[in-house]
Amino acid sequence: MEYALCGGLAMAVYGVPRATRDIDLLVRRGDLEEFRLVAHARGFTDELLLMPFRSGLSAQRFRVPGTDDPDPLTLDVLLFEGELDLVWGSRTQVEFEGGSICVVSKQGLITLKRRAGRPQDLVDIQLLEMLD
Repeated sequence: MEYALCGGLAMAVYGVPRATRDIDLLVRRGDLEEFRLVAHARGFTDELLLMPFRSGLSAQRFRVPGTDDPDPLTLDVLLFEGELDLVWGSRTQVEFEGGSICVVSKQGLITLKRRAGRPQDLVDIQLLEMLD
């Protein structure tokens, strides 16, 4: 199944580590059911409603249930169709702990963060642009 790491953990890949409470993944909207099966097989459950974003995109949230942790591990899956094809096409493979992980490109991450436009995203954009 195809995906790309985005969000706070992708920031760390590009040398800008920061605290984050979730794992953000970019996934094609048509692959949501396949992703759901994989996530469920690994112990995650998903919330019933999609989370809409101001940018017109939506996300599905997956959590590990039954823990005492008030802030359990969360997967936020950003779903897209054609509107992010350039970001999707610019993904890259990064070596990680003896394997590899697919990550949106630095420019793709900037594009996603511009679309989101939240205060933390604007700070992240400045930090990413300073790396050039």
